Amino acid sequence: MLKTIKTFTRNLIIGANVATVIMMLLVGYSGRLNPESFPILSNACLTFPIFLVINVFFLFFWLLFYPKGALVSLLGIIISYVPVRTYCPLNLKSEKPVGCIKVMTYNVDGSMKKETDAQGRVTYPALEYIGASGADVVCVQEAYMTREKAASLRHIYQYADTARNEHGGSCLTLFSKFPIINKEHIRLGNSLNTSAAFYLKIKNDTVIVVNNHLESNNLSLKDRENFEKMAEGSQDRELAGKESKLLIEKLAEASKIRAPQAGKVATYIRHHSHYPIIVCGDFNDNPLSYVHHTIAEGLTDCFVATGNWPGWTFNHNRIRVRIDHILCSKDIVPYQCRVDSKINVSDHHPVSCWLKIGLKSQKINN
Repeated sequence: MLKTIKTFTRNLIIGANVATVIMMLLVGYSGRLNPESFPILSNACLTFPIFLVINVFFLFFWLLFYPKGALVSLLGIIISYVPVRTYCPLNLKSEKPVGCIKVMTYNVDGSMKKETDAQGRVTYPALEYIGASGADVVCVQEAYMTREKAASLRHIYQYADTARNEHGGSCLTLFSKFPIINKEHIRLGNSLNTSAAFYLKIKNDTVIVVNNHLESNNLSLKDRENFEKMAEGSQDRELAGKESKLLIEKLAEASKIRAPQAGKVATYIRHHSHYPIIVCGDFNDNPLSYVHHTIAEGLTDCFVATGNWPGWTFNHNRIRVRIDHILCSKDIVPYQCRVDSKINVSDHHPVSCWLKIGLKSQKINN
């Protein structure tokens, strides 16, 4: 009788593990669905870490109590290898070769605010961080620049330029130690968001750096606070249900807007693939999303290739996601991509990476 109960319980747990594996696989690839047609289903990839953690829990459980059962969890990780590695890569650290440049992307959330130190000196913490970063090229989003602010970095970055949607909205800034020889706006439609391509002369190469700030999820401060309460379990069930529904609707609506924006950026990249290309910015979407998959097609995700762990670039009100990315064309090799979670000036963390640019040299014909 006891043996029968043990067998039944074990089979029940195996069944739960199999169900977890199936869900992990389905939500891991749900981001391939176009949000314009499947706005809610395409966002199911946001739940991927939940099923991944549950599967890892099962793995340790089996190893402790029934090692043969671990095959189920291991098989789940194998068949879901692509989303697992994309969401949580594990890479050995490799030394960067001579001749690399350092690129950084940073959404400062409009936080280039003036502060006065103990000596009465005016400072801008976000700009000071950028200046001390050692980056050669910095893509900044939501950077509302003034001459005074730009001048504070002129001794480090000889070249700087901005791009803003013709309707207003978010401002993009690019700081560079290399000459900026051209700039093109990538029109994203009737949106206050924008993308822009900056052409840099780096040694003998003309390199395109595409700086992006795509449609936000438009979660208000109250929405974020309610999400935090739900995550803590401190909200009553009825209200939590209503807030969850509202959150899903907002995410779905925003993803429907971002999808065509990603298509426009991807089209621009494809039409200029004869140049070395670096794509940076705040995609406002996770690495398993349709937006990321669309833009990254044919490119290398620098964090997936050389980073480690989930690398959350947005960590606020219990919302932890990697929505800021650095991508590069195949003739560029990335090294040591990392997220700096120690700087908290903005609600985003900066991402930096060392890049070895190939010998694909192009000239601009104007």
